[in-house]
Amino acid sequence: MVRDSNGHVLTEPKQASSGQKLRITLAGGDLGATAD
Repeated sequence: MVRDSNGHVLTEPKQASSGQKLRITLAGGDLGATAD
């Protein structure tokens, strides 16, 4: 599941604007990432 900085769920990471921070929840834990 991918969420934007506002906590909204994105169906696909491509929808994130350039440089928008994403919170990606993985089975192994949480990982903070920045979209290219």
